[in-house]
Amino acid sequence: MNPLLLGLMKYEGVVQGIERTERWKVYAEAKQYAENTGKPFLVAGMPRFPFAHEPLGDGCGDVCIDINPRVVKVAKGDWLGIGAVGETADIKHIPYPDKYFGSAFCSHTLEHLEDIEDCEVAVNELNRVSDRIFIVSPHKWSIIAWLAPSHHLWVGEDEEGNIFAEQR
Repeated sequence: MNPLLLGLMKYEGVVQGIERTERWKVYAEAKQYAENTGKPFLVAGMPRFPFAHEPLGDGCGDVCIDINPRVVKVAKGDWLGIGAVGETADIKHIPYPDKYFGSAFCSHTLEHLEDIEDCEVAVNELNRVSDRIFIVSPHKWSIIAWLAPSHHLWVGEDEEGNIFAEQR
């Protein structure tokens, strides 16, 4: 195999491992935050850990929303006995009242929105329905993130914890 290609594959494997570890850490923080408030835990976008054998359990929160009905079916977990509430909903129009959730976890979702304005609407909506939001997004140094045609934005957090988006 070409040494350059092999090196790139190893590099991306390390990047994916870092992102997976970050996702687990932030998910655990978001889940704990919601538990501490005594309010439900929202997962916005495709759950990354929908399998009962995972260390953190269901990964779907108490409620999981996504615009794709197939994702919602996974979140409901009928075939696994998870039983989270799964709803087909747009992250820009979450059908819950203000501050209903203790926390909202949004992983690798916002970068799929078309533009910065859509991202701002989505972040404002997450802030509206939850006490605190936890966001994870692909890093700029991920080769896969650069190659994904459905990624329209780079999303991050500044030193003060403010969410920002850049058009790709």
